[in-house]
Amino acid sequence: MDVWRYARAGLAGVVFLGPLAHVYYDLVAHFCAGWPTLAKVALDQTLYLALYNSIYYLTLGRLAGRPLLEVARQYSAQFWRLLRAGWKLWPFVGVITYTYVPTAHRVLFVDLVEIAYSAILSTMTADTPPAEGEAEPLQAETFADSKRDIRP
Repeated sequence: MDVWRYARAGLAGVVFLGPLAHVYYDLVAHFCAGWPTLAKVALDQTLYLALYNSIYYLTLGRLAGRPLLEVARQYSAQFWRLLRAGWKLWPFVGVITYTYVPTAHRVLFVDLVEIAYSAILSTMTADTPPAEGEAEPLQAETFADSKRDIRP
């Protein structure tokens, strides 16, 4: 068990991703209240998921001590692959979220599902070979075990 890896992920969640989710769901509740559920889900699956994934990977890469340009280059090569991975889970979560979950509990519900999504992202960054024509996957050790990893 890599305690520092968990600490970095927790820090990213508390400082960046948690507040992002609160602001996002408040804005959707306020400005998109009259939108159909599928329109809200489409917004989730485009702008929000792309922003979330970007913050997640850039933050974890930097917290692991890697240069920002290196992290950004590696992430940009995987952007679409990771977005498509999110589409395997989040559209269904969005329908449930906007149909059944009260506004006040949406962030909590989504955070619970986030555990499963983190497992998907972790799997996507493991040592799985890329499909033909696809860039090499992000390696888990890139964030947790790189030579530039920050450990006390």
